[in-house]
Formats: sequence, C-alpha cells, structure tokens
Amino acid sequence: MTKFETSEFRQALGTFATGVSVITACLDNKELAGVTANSFTSVSLDPPLILWCLASTSDSLKIFQEATHFAVNILASDQKPLSTHFAKKMENKFTAFPFNPGLGGAPLLNNCMTWLQCSTKEKHEIGDHWVFIGEVLTFESTAKEALLFHLGNYGISLPLPTDESSVIGSTNKPENSDDSLFSLLLQAIHAYQEKFESKQKQLFESNYEARIITVLNKYHELDLNEICQMIQMPKTDTSTILNTLKNKKFIEFHSKTEQKIIKLTEEGQIKSDALIALAKQHDRDVYALFGDCNADAFRDYLSRIINWAKSRRNT
Repeated sequence: MTKFETSEFRQALGTFATGVSVITACLDNKELAGVTANSFTSVSLDPPLILWCLASTSDSLKIFQEATHFAVNILASDQKPLSTHFAKKMENKFTAFPFNPGLGGAPLLNNCMTWLQCSTKEKHEIGDHWVFIGEVLTFESTAKEALLFHLGNYGISLPLPTDESSVIGSTNKPENSDDSLFSLLLQAIHAYQEKFESKQKQLFESNYEARIITVLNKYHELDLNEICQMIQMPKTDTSTILNTLKNKKFIEFHSKTEQKIIKLTEEGQIKSDALIALAKQHDRDVYALFGDCNADAFRDYLSRIINWAKSRRNT
C-alpha cells in the first residue's frame, strides 16, 4: 500500500471545491445534533438518495446513528458564521441560531439556500468515518448564492464566460456576456489570488501553512485554540499543520500554561518576512497596471464600495 503524509492527502482533497452544509438530527425529541459537513453528495435521483460522512470521533455520532431522520441545511453565501459555529465541539449549539423542527425533529436552520429532509436508510463504518445514506422525503430551495469551501478558504461561486471571446478585454465580446460589476470584481479577485498563490508556493507548500505563519507573525505567540479561531479550521486539522511546521523548524512549542504556546522560530520569522515582502511586491505589480494617479483612484473607489455596503447594513 502506498504511504503518504495524512496532512498532504488532506491538502490534496482540499483542492476539490465543495458547497457547505450543516447536517442536523434529533433523538427522542430532545437531543439535538448539528455538524458542518462538505462531504454531502447526491447518490441517486430515482429513488432520491444522498449521502454524507461523519468522523468516528464526533461527539454527535450516537445521535445520527440512532435518529430516524436528518436534515441537510445547505448554506448560503452569507452564512459563514453558521459553518464555523457548527464545526466546533460545544454544548447547546442551537441556542445561537434560530430554527424550525423538521421531520423527526431535525432542525431546519433559518435563511439557508436549500433544505433537504431525509430518512436514514443506511449507515456504514468505513475507515475513520461513518457514511450515512438518506432518502430525501421533501425539500425546499431558494435562488440564493451558495457558500463554497476550497483549500481552507470560504468563497462563493462565479460563472465562467460562455466562450473565449467573452473574457475581459476581448474586442469581440458577445452582447449577452456578463460584465456586471459583481462579476468583474469577483473575476479580478480570483485572478489576483491565483497569481499570488503561485508565487506563495515558493515559500510554503500550502495556504494552510502560510495562514498560520501570518497570524503568528502578527500576534507573536498564540495557543492552539486561538490559532483555530483566527484561521477558522478544526483543531485536528490545525494540529496536523502545526506539527508539519514544527518539523520544518518554522515554529516551536512552549509550555506556559495548560495550553502549549506556539511561536515562530528565527527561521520561521525569516519565512514570514519573506511572505510579507512577496505580498507587498504583488500589490505593487497590480498597482503598476494603473499608474500612480489611477492606482490611488482605484483604492478610493474600492473603499467607497466598502463604506457604502457598511452604511446600508446599518440602515
């Protein structure tokens, strides 16, 4: 059997962009369970079957194993707080977010993009996860934008141009091509990020490593819980990346309290400084496309959009 690092395998799987869902269930009309999952997928249209996977170590496993029904709450693009909330281990998860009871009492969270209410048909233990197969009994969907997850980052979907002649800058752009401000901004963000990540790989193998190094550079020393909160990754995943960084001698652990304190090593600080310099140079490369005056105007326009959105949010 081929052997490879679990962390590297996880990162490879993370290159597959997925939607984000919160799976919920209720046992005996009193015990509620809710977990964030991007393992949801369709199995069959006739009969209507779907599946999702849950780690064998999950505190909610017993409820999902014994509940007769479960619900798939597919999150909309503005529901990142729900995803991060239900990804954590805690009691009374449902006090912070309103819901309505669905079939079998499974919570239906408010304002989601889609709700699927399912009866549990099969459950199998495979590897370090349980696979649950459910029959969809009823569903409701909206036209909201979906929340996506890719390489440890949240995002939203963006339709590609229908053909090569409709890309930005084409002189033969079709009349029906999408050149809305929303589409152009998202395409610009994608291009900016893609270009930067190709340069970042000169320093770090993954976005996960770069994100942890960045927050440690800013705050100097953090414990595991603080890092998980800042980069919004589960403890298990974060611990794996931290061990990788420790083996590369970029970070070190200190025991000041019950929690281990994580700090950059001298070599890690050098890497962090190089990443910051790379980011600044990347910005300069982008601003060079405008010229000095136009670059200032571009920043001003972006700031106006942000402030306009904030003012609308408070009215």
